[in-house]
Amino acid sequence: MTKYFSTADFVALAEVSWAFLTDDGFGQPEVQGRRLVYRSDDLTVEALFDDRDGRIEMRVGGAVGERRPRAGLSCLYTTARIGPAQEIADIGRTERQLRLALESHATALRAVLPHLRGPRRDELLISCHGR
Repeated sequence: MTKYFSTADFVALAEVSWAFLTDDGFGQPEVQGRRLVYRSDDLTVEALFDDRDGRIEMRVGGAVGERRPRAGLSCLYTTARIGPAQEIADIGRTERQLRLALESHATALRAVLPHLRGPRRDELLISCHGR
């Protein structure tokens, strides 16, 4: 039973907001229910919509030596000193809120990606792994 949005509605809105990823070297999203996965040569961006509480969660992963850390977007955003976690909206219980949250995640991800392609990549992924 769907509480907030159908899978198709979430995926359609998310693909529009995050279309920049395919222009930025990521492949087309793999859709697995309410989970979208974008892959590039060295990074994976995974987004999930939890319909139980209307929340978006986004993680970025990559190989660091033998490890495969997955880091939360808000931790990467704050650790890279881009801004506070509160700048990333994560609640999408109405269509308006969902659109704002998706765009908020897109803005934050655009700001984080240059750091993950720079010299602090491994440090950021390791320090934010699981957070």
